[in-house]
Amino acid sequence: MARAFIIRPFGTKDGINFDDVQKNLIAPALATCDIQGGTTEPFLQAGNIRADMFQQLLVADIVIADVSIHNANVFYELGIRHALQPNRTFLLRRKARKLQVSVPRKTKSRLISGLTATSNTIRTLRTRNST
Repeated sequence: MARAFIIRPFGTKDGINFDDVQKNLIAPALATCDIQGGTTEPFLQAGNIRADMFQQLLVADIVIADVSIHNANVFYELGIRHALQPNRTFLLRRKARKLQVSVPRKTKSRLISGLTATSNTIRTLRTRNST
């Protein structure tokens, strides 16, 4: 079974409940594609979040990063992922008139706009980026 790691803010910020986005959008799409995974939340209870986070960013088959708002932790983890494993990283953001996050053209990430990702979107991107 494929493993996913989700990079996102926690709680509600700038009018977005990121816990709900994961629960109602990301998790069902991953489940439909038979992909398991989550965020750093379980590591917070275990103690050493850094070592566990680095491990997940390295070994995850797919990383989904919610870049809807400017969040230093999200950008930090995304940078680590790109350094360790540049493929199969998907950026998710809220629908906005103006993109608030600059995505370099050389990045191998895919930007899923509008928080409307479905299991078909993730399955298609997973297949397309399996190299």
